[in-house]
Amino acid sequence: MTVEVSREAAQAILLGSETRIDEHSLIIAVGFEFNGKSPTVPAGGRHIRADGTLFPVQMFPFVWDLAAASSRLVRGRSSEEEVKLHPTFYSLVLRREGGTASAALVSWEKAERRRIAETQLDVLDLAGTFWGLANSVLASALNRNPTLRGNLLIQRFSDTVQELSDSLLRSGWHGPF
Repeated sequence: MTVEVSREAAQAILLGSETRIDEHSLIIAVGFEFNGKSPTVPAGGRHIRADGTLFPVQMFPFVWDLAAASSRLVRGRSSEEEVKLHPTFYSLVLRREGGTASAALVSWEKAERRRIAETQLDVLDLAGTFWGLANSVLASALNRNPTLRGNLLIQRFSDTVQELSDSLLRSGWHGPF
């Protein structure tokens, strides 16, 4: 999975403060690869760019929900989670069966939900990938604007990322090293 931060999001991060951040401007493009290729190429939808990335996607609802859903899967608190890529009509459906997890990109643009692509891997590897993404988004925002450390939204997001990290470590994950 790849994430590209929009100019609007970079600007909102730079202009953010301890008391405010323009959440509506925090827009990203999200790309997926299943079995080595993008399932959305060639582009065929109104929210799919020529390179196959989904755009626009609201940064914090998506990355935050992804981290929280991953944490619940790792801890065994749920066996299925759906993370929507707002405001698009796509979502990532995560399922856990034992130590294996599946991730499916789903379109719900039409009346009938359509599975675009799906893959299976170790639940800790999947959650570790999502932790890496969430941690990178958090670190990038704080590196660009250190005053955001005091921002309530950023603090709450940071707590969710830390909770996922703790869940992974307690489950025996040793990181991407």
